Amino acid sequence: MAATFGRASDFLSEADLLRFRGLTNLLRATNGIDDRAQQGGLGFIHDNENSKNNVLYRRLAEFDDLLVRHLEVVAVRSADKNGTLVQILTDPDRDDDETGDNSPELDDEGDAIIGHVYYTANPDPETDKNKGNKKKGMENRVAPLLVEIIAEPAEPMDSAGAWLLKHTTGTKRKAPKTSITLDKHGSMLVSLITATHEASDRDALRTTKARLHNYVLLASIAKIRGRIIRGTAQHDRNLWEFLTKQSTDVHTAPGTEKDIPFQPSNAKGMKIPGLLLRKILASLKKSKTGLAPELEPWLERTDEVEYTNDTRPVFQTLLSGLLIAVNAALLDLVNNKHERLMDKGKGKLSEEQVANAALELDRYAATASQWLRLLSALLDKVRPVVQAHLLYLKDVFAITKVRDREKQRRELNAPPSSYSADAPSSDRLGQPSSEPGPYQSSSSDSGLGDLESGLEKTVISKKEAYTADFEEIDSAGFQQNWDLAALKYMDLLCLHQKAVNSLGKGSGDTHDKKTHNFLRAARFEYVRCFQDQADGNMMSMRKVMETLKSPSGNEIGPDSVTKIKAFIQKHETTKDGKPVISDTKWEDEKSFDGNFHCETLMLSLQLLHKTQAARDEVSSDEKSENSYLLLPSKDIVDSFADPAKVLPVSKRCCPACHALMKYVNEDADEKILYPGHHENWFTAALPPWLPRKAGMAVIKAAETKLGERVKEYLKSGTPLSDSSTGTSPITSHREDDLEDIDPDGIPTPADWSKDQGEKRKRRGSEEESDASRSSSPTKRRQEM
Repeated sequence: MAATFGRASDFLSEADLLRFRGLTNLLRATNGIDDRAQQGGLGFIHDNENSKNNVLYRRLAEFDDLLVRHLEVVAVRSADKNGTLVQILTDPDRDDDETGDNSPELDDEGDAIIGHVYYTANPDPETDKNKGNKKKGMENRVAPLLVEIIAEPAEPMDSAGAWLLKHTTGTKRKAPKTSITLDKHGSMLVSLITATHEASDRDALRTTKARLHNYVLLASIAKIRGRIIRGTAQHDRNLWEFLTKQSTDVHTAPGTEKDIPFQPSNAKGMKIPGLLLRKILASLKKSKTGLAPELEPWLERTDEVEYTNDTRPVFQTLLSGLLIAVNAALLDLVNNKHERLMDKGKGKLSEEQVANAALELDRYAATASQWLRLLSALLDKVRPVVQAHLLYLKDVFAITKVRDREKQRRELNAPPSSYSADAPSSDRLGQPSSEPGPYQSSSSDSGLGDLESGLEKTVISKKEAYTADFEEIDSAGFQQNWDLAALKYMDLLCLHQKAVNSLGKGSGDTHDKKTHNFLRAARFEYVRCFQDQADGNMMSMRKVMETLKSPSGNEIGPDSVTKIKAFIQKHETTKDGKPVISDTKWEDEKSFDGNFHCETLMLSLQLLHKTQAARDEVSSDEKSENSYLLLPSKDIVDSFADPAKVLPVSKRCCPACHALMKYVNEDADEKILYPGHHENWFTAALPPWLPRKAGMAVIKAAETKLGERVKEYLKSGTPLSDSSTGTSPITSHREDDLEDIDPDGIPTPADWSKDQGEKRKRRGSEEESDASRSSSPTKRRQEM
């Protein structure tokens, strides 16, 4: 088929595309001196409480959450007139499961077709470093953005561990590498969720739900545990340290109880259901740390427990123990998955060992899933209790802070208090250790100094990297709403679990039929956007500033450009105090490292369909002057014929994507539901086939923001300052029925010790096998 190129007059020029890259590069570099970019700066979701698309939004947002494994940013849209075609796009840096799991790094509804997944990534520097810009004719040009569709049905799967091992193909960067691309991952999710709704009896439902839970944990463990890590003091958020303090550390401060009187509540939700309580306590009793002595009396109770002044210390012990058990189970899964997949990737496992490793992976995943389900159930079923308790903890910290300041006035040279010696031991990431050990509590109040001093650290520091997952948490922290930040943090840890609860079938679920019908029509297509040539060109920061105009239309001027450069280099520095923007970077035009964002790709293809001239065949000459305007095929463009109804994204939109969303919604008969936006700019690229009018609207937004930053500095000589708040995306998860949670399934310390012994024995035999194999010249040649 002859190539189809767009008419230059209908699209952005190469100069426009390169300028936008330069604008966002400079905006990203100056986020740190714009306080609005550091405060979460959240926009508002376009939400009509009476919108007929709210339920559709929630359903697709939950599926969106499950698609995220590591670094993916995924957008989902409903596409056809009946809202039944769903198109999914993502913009990760890679499209396989190779990232190390231990690196801290979603009208009438009718049926739904889980449709197109769009993937875009920068060229792999290892494979494309000798292509692209060095290729003759590519100097100062933009590489075409290509599109292809891949459609593969999900493979049969009886064991999540076995399926994962089957697709482990090797190792890369000291991490296992798999062939599980996003299309395979998405198809498998649809298949496993559908299987729960097609279960014919309780036994079949129990089996299909367990398989779904195990797969989600194994696929997304890096993302889930990475969220725990980002809530720690290691990332200037002491949320984890606060929540896992033992009750004796919190409640022994003199005067605490009288200073914070308990406010009785007649709310029915202020009671902890007996069934939930027994399952948590029975599980904790079998955990590595054991059951705290103050929880023993609750273990014998069969009735509900009311949250009162007397029970809130015990509730802190319950909450702390549950969170520590969750982390320990997740860490065990991380370590086991990494070890077994590395062994498989290096070819160390026999068929029998692969089978045993699969069973082991499933067992670790089931344990981690059970703990996450218990935490999720606690947050769902007794949320008023959790909210009241977190508000109480916040008051404890505030009182301690006042008391501590008085003490400091008396003892000006007193050293800062250290973390309680009786706190749980930590692994290398600052998390409680997974090693078995007796339960320990502290009667010392020495840890209170850390609690109160860390209160201000619940916000992200100016030098800390922006984290999309923590937008709302950091926004609450900046406003000193620690209780809200802590609640949102725990909700974030349970995000994958809550999505499974909502989409998978539950016992006695009244919504099964709707969800069942929704899933029966589902199919999964993967539409991949990519560049087959390295494309690192952009306009330099210097040229961006020299061509930037003030609102009056005047250029900034060379003196002001020099002044702005000096200001940026002074205020935006690395941890060593060096300027983030060196003189070399100020002039750089070859090191663009941005990406095409999934929301922009999605909306661009929708707008492209509206531009009829865009689909006219202009030339079949691949060396055309407009070769960067190579268009997607008509079939692909036509699949975007109907405007989107909803646009859930696994993070809020960046300012550039938000500008395009505003442009689209201005002329839309039915405005798109989407999760709002933040104020942090990222280096980004615009698709060459984005229609010109829409593209110029996005470029204008970038120019305006940069102009604001420059104008404010030239006027006052200080960084921008502002405060803003945001709203939450539409969320409503179905609660877990807990019917199939069995505390007897939690391994005991004896089980763990036995397991560790077997692992040591296995490693010893593998080392002997390796030594024997290395001594054989024939086998050494085969390995080369």
